[in-house]
Amino acid sequence: MPARLRWRCCLALLVVAGLTACGRNGLLLPLERDNGEAEDLIRYEVAVEGDLPEELRRRLLDASDAERLVERPPASLLVLRRRAEEDLATLRQVLRSEAYYAGEVRYRIETVPVPEGPTEGPAGPVTSPGTRLLFEVVPGPQFTFGAAAVEVEAPADGFVAPSPAVLGIDTGEPAVAETVLRAEERLLELARQDSRPLARLGQRTAIVDHDLRTMDVTLRVAPGPRASFGTITFAGDAGIAETFLRRRLPFETGDAYDPELVTRGRRRLIETNLFSTVITEVGDELDPEGRIPVTYRLRPRLHRTIGGGLSYQTDVGPGLNAYWEHRNLFSAGERLRADLSVDPLDTLAKLSFRKPEIWTPGLSLLAEVAGEIQDTDAYKSESVRVGTGIEYEFTEKVIGGLGVAYRYGDVRQEGQRDTFALLSLPARLTWDFSDDLLDPTRGGRLQLFGSPYFDTMGNDTRFVKSQVVHTRYLPVLDEHRLVLALRAAAGSISGADRDNVPADERLYSGGGGSIRGIGYQLAGPLDDRDDPIGGRSNVEFSIEARTRFTETLGGVAFLDGGSAFSSQLPNFGETLRFGTGIGLRYITGIGPIRLDVAVPVNRRSGVDDPFQLYVSIGQAF
Repeated sequence: MPARLRWRCCLALLVVAGLTACGRNGLLLPLERDNGEAEDLIRYEVAVEGDLPEELRRRLLDASDAERLVERPPASLLVLRRRAEEDLATLRQVLRSEAYYAGEVRYRIETVPVPEGPTEGPAGPVTSPGTRLLFEVVPGPQFTFGAAAVEVEAPADGFVAPSPAVLGIDTGEPAVAETVLRAEERLLELARQDSRPLARLGQRTAIVDHDLRTMDVTLRVAPGPRASFGTITFAGDAGIAETFLRRRLPFETGDAYDPELVTRGRRRLIETNLFSTVITEVGDELDPEGRIPVTYRLRPRLHRTIGGGLSYQTDVGPGLNAYWEHRNLFSAGERLRADLSVDPLDTLAKLSFRKPEIWTPGLSLLAEVAGEIQDTDAYKSESVRVGTGIEYEFTEKVIGGLGVAYRYGDVRQEGQRDTFALLSLPARLTWDFSDDLLDPTRGGRLQLFGSPYFDTMGNDTRFVKSQVVHTRYLPVLDEHRLVLALRAAAGSISGADRDNVPADERLYSGGGGSIRGIGYQLAGPLDDRDDPIGGRSNVEFSIEARTRFTETLGGVAFLDGGSAFSSQLPNFGETLRFGTGIGLRYITGIGPIRLDVAVPVNRRSGVDDPFQLYVSIGQAF
């Protein structure tokens, strides 16, 4: 054979071999027709057949690569088969993770009719007959836990292994892989809670018995030695006194190691609002004294903030609030804040100061000066208030406060003008066990307030004012799709008749913050002109169903009720006022933007408007 001919034959063979290799790796390009158009793509759908729990069927579909690639139709049945075959091992693994160790998975491909005419796919026109990829799953019996044990690797150093039941592994229960993983996490957590920061998991043993349909499992842990806290380091704390940061931590060098204390310290540093991120690092070895070092890596944020907001209520009118805040005034977390809020009924200017961690961790010093002008249907008042006090954090969720305040005010009601100079000793206790400050979905809050008041102007006016507010949030459906929010509030004034209590210190109900649909302060006693006169007690309650349509849009339906009363205690023999309505919520990073429309129930002619509109930031409660 001539040399030139031999070279041409070799070149042809190399081209054929190359195309064949590409085909084996799924890299064949669509064949070109005579008219230059690409070969039709294979449009398909994926289904899982078999007598399966729906949750397992969903998990199998979620694990399928063929299902994830359904919007990228293959060019041939060969590529589709390859997708199915690659899925088989994955689906079998899913079955084993759910304790179906004898499960079987097969597949078949069926042709199904599709509507006439071509459709467009991501890679080109899809005109081939419809195709269905069916995974036939026979799960078999679900295996259960048989013998279970927890072994402690030497040196145990006094660590006693918890029982498998304590870790959540119970003989006879389904041998689900997630149960084993959670048990290992709990085992490691218990070891570290026993002041063993170097605790590590050992090699797990799992033996599946196909005859008995059980799985025997042995968990192992190397607990390591007990340790105490060693050197505590703060990295990135520019401009913030280290003594303040150390007081924020619930532990000191030499205390027994506890991972929960490390986590709580991180939360307390974040709560200062001085840092954008706080990262915790626990050392991987002990120092010569048997102590473990801890480092908090801090990324400071700007210490000054300015902000504001707008609101609108039909019974009040438009509202504006603005504030300026410095959160590190003297380099130890001191907060100075100026607030201004203005609406047609109330103008308030306030300057407040807070000095945290004084004398002992959790104790803060508070001071405030405020001026306010109110012009409501009930009264007109001008007042100045100064006050100081202390606040103590009993736990992360329970905070109490005690103070002294002095308020000078000029109040006019029903043509009568009175001047008061009230000395008060306010006390409060709050318990917040909700999951979110601005948009809670579970838990609740309890607020208690009480204060005696003494008039220093010679009027011999003395009274005690107390209030309680409780809210509760109950998730009805998962993923915040439906939350039931409840609120109940009550107040009482004792020690003086109503007319001897300044009008701006009496109790009122009605409006966007209490009973929506009823005008501001209009749920309670009224004078001859249908203006509110306030009372010595009140009661309010609300129920609100909150739902989410999307990640950023939600809706509510609500019913509010209550009233103020002339008596010292609520008189339920008197008429209560109710309002009901619906609303929209637009979820933002600073809380939901609220739009509520409410109507009064049993509307009073000449008193109640046909409806009320409320626009503001944050949930109603």
